Amino acid sequence: MIRYIIILLLLLSMPTTIASNKCGNSSFVSSILLSKNHFSLKKFIDDFYNDWKIDLSKNTTYIDNTAIISLDSENTAIAISLINSKVPNNDATIAAQNCAYMWNQAINVSNAHTAHLLVILTSDNLSAIESGILFTKICSTCLKQDSATAIYTNDAVFSPKMYINSCDSDISNNNIPILNLVSIIYHRNNDGIHIYTNGLKQLNKDEIEIVNSQHQPMELITLVYDIIAYTLNNDIELKDGETLGYSDTEKISITKSASEVYDFKTLKISF
Repeated sequence: MIRYIIILLLLLSMPTTIASNKCGNSSFVSSILLSKNHFSLKKFIDDFYNDWKIDLSKNTTYIDNTAIISLDSENTAIAISLINSKVPNNDATIAAQNCAYMWNQAINVSNAHTAHLLVILTSDNLSAIESGILFTKICSTCLKQDSATAIYTNDAVFSPKMYINSCDSDISNNNIPILNLVSIIYHRNNDGIHIYTNGLKQLNKDEIEIVNSQHQPMELITLVYDIIAYTLNNDIELKDGETLGYSDTEKISITKSASEVYDFKTLKISF
């Protein structure tokens, strides 16, 4: 935990500038799960150039098992730190249960990891979306490390193949990599299906919930994905009392109220 705090303080202490209302104070954190305590900085820099045609070699320093990448023109800093232990508090294994419906090996892989890369990005000049896209690129390339087995991000765990393919497909088509930036999680209880998002708050949007729905999980997941895509692609802020729908006659109500899972209010979709 001390190592985590030191890295965060190092990044947050870097010089900042006054940004526009679209930019400033963006931060993202994820962990790359590893089968062994190994990280090749050379491989990462080579892979990142091959993936995104960006040369980070002159912007990177390596101190105490931590690569610090400084993009001065964007006033952005990235840390990739090799941690010789599992993700603390069993968080990755617990989160793996949230995405077992997409990857049936998530729990077993999370249980088996022995070390991890803590990946952190902070930015003062980039917008939240721009920061998120850059962060997704960094994580995608990190997942090409020989010992990388999964990524723990936004309260879920994904396979390298799933994360990399989603990132490559969206970014190559100039789309926001929604599934890399926002997790859609569901749980079933006696009253129905509970859906919630994790990641929209980092993109300056309200998190979304559907509580005690009688619809099928994939129908709900598709609806929530469409709402996320609509709000992010059009930079729209959904508000309490508004309605949504796939047609002029469909009216799905929106209510902003206390969350079932967070300590802040979320948008409840009545469906």
